[in-house]
Amino acid sequence: MMVTKKIGEHADGELIKISLINSSGFKVDIINYGAIIQGIFMPDASGNIENLVLS
Repeated sequence: MMVTKKIGEHADGELIKISLINSSGFKVDIINYGAIIQGIFMPDASGNIENLVLS
């Protein structure tokens, strides 16, 4: 599934977050400005969702 959400504006237009989600709980959040990966979320062995992207 793909979900898009407008999260702001920048000089060239809209800033949009795109979330790609599968049925296993894996999710990737990408911002359209420079194709920045904002988060990679994946369930651990216990089913807890963890963000794998380091800040």
